[in-house]
Amino acid sequence: MPASGAKVSAKVLRRKSGLASSGVAVLQAPSGIGLDRTDAALLRAQQSNAGLPARVLAEAVGLSPNAVLERVRRLVRSGALLRRVGEIDEGMFAAWPTFLVFVTLTPAGRRSRALLDQAIRDAPEIMDATEMPGDEDLVLRVAVPTAAHWMGVQRRLDPGGRLIDQVRLRLMGGAIKRGGPHPLLIAASSNG
Repeated sequence: MPASGAKVSAKVLRRKSGLASSGVAVLQAPSGIGLDRTDAALLRAQQSNAGLPARVLAEAVGLSPNAVLERVRRLVRSGALLRRVGEIDEGMFAAWPTFLVFVTLTPAGRRSRALLDQAIRDAPEIMDATEMPGDEDLVLRVAVPTAAHWMGVQRRLDPGGRLIDQVRLRLMGGAIKRGGPHPLLIAASSNG
């Protein structure tokens, strides 16, 4: 709500909630540019299969291959499309299982996040890192030969032992679903 206590129109509330007056998702790239249905369809296709040729994308969204390439470049420049990667079968890495590591930081760790975040980015064993509200501060997806090897990674992240308070490791099982698009991306790219 505005500080003055004035009412916010239903249209503004719908935009802030991610819905247009039609009930269709309204998406904006991190740069602030608006994304239309075609942009959303391209993002959804890229999220599902980053290796699709421009010709196939063009047929799917009704544009020329050159127009698709220009839109993809614009999506990259806008920050909406971060990177194009191929998905691999992690089963071939069975010798190094994947763990979820739930990390609780100390007060000093929370104050030193820039240092810790860089150490996380530099650790090749850490495949993903996400901030979490609640009891744990971070969730890391880590590949190491055994759970005991985590301690070596933790020592590299926190050499003085002042940043990390607690960790919980959980062995990950097989994937049930991978890389599904965000529901707002699906709604924004649909024609109805």
